[in-house]
Amino acid sequence: MCPTRGSLRLGNGTGSNDPPVLLPTRVTTRIRFRAVYGLGPNCGLALSGSAYCWGFVSGSFNTYYVAPGDCTTAYYGWYQGRQCLVPTPIATDLRFASLAGERCGVTTGGDAYCWGDGFYGTFGDGRTAVYSVTPVRVNGSIKFAQLTAGATHVCGLDLSGKAYCWGNNFVGQLGIGDHGFGRHYVVAEPTPVATSVPFTAIVAGDAHTCGMTSAGQVWCWGTNDFGELGPGLAAGLSDVPVLVQLPPL
Repeated sequence: MCPTRGSLRLGNGTGSNDPPVLLPTRVTTRIRFRAVYGLGPNCGLALSGSAYCWGFVSGSFNTYYVAPGDCTTAYYGWYQGRQCLVPTPIATDLRFASLAGERCGVTTGGDAYCWGDGFYGTFGDGRTAVYSVTPVRVNGSIKFAQLTAGATHVCGLDLSGKAYCWGNNFVGQLGIGDHGFGRHYVVAEPTPVATSVPFTAIVAGDAHTCGMTSAGQVWCWGTNDFGELGPGLAAGLSDVPVLVQLPPL
């Protein structure tokens, strides 16, 4: 159930001009989900491994690419259509083991696929300034255990816990030892994070990323405008992983 404003994200057939909904509202579907995700649109992973999305995906330059599947129309400005008011299947026969929000997924075989707005190279297939309403396979032979997606970048762990990232790297959110304008402003294929530390979990914020080790250590990289890297101050950035200084228990 989704307690939020009366908008496309509710998945109950209402639109963005309907009154706010202040109580939990059941999504209009009979699909049974094992996991749900959502920042822009909402997406869910069905028990069968099929992925469904509803709501809207905000794209680059004020273009809004709505969730994949039957929702294939791009609108300039706010979304005006009604195709995505209920869970809609992503246009693929792939079966996913997990999703990274509304942007990417890992298949049951460990392959990574991404879709939607690939302007900043987030498809991981070597291209930029592209869009797709069907999943695009990420380049390389890496078998992923999990993926996570920020606003304009994607990171993942392979089966050994090695971290890879791709996409927008303006503030070092890829953790590859470089950032800003220049050769590594956008990295359109999976690139190893600059660390030998293996992670058991990884999660991305809008413009930063953190990984956790089996010992419970947390390493973060990217912007630190709001203290995301945990150094006790809010300023700067790091384009390599830094150990978060956790308070004693």
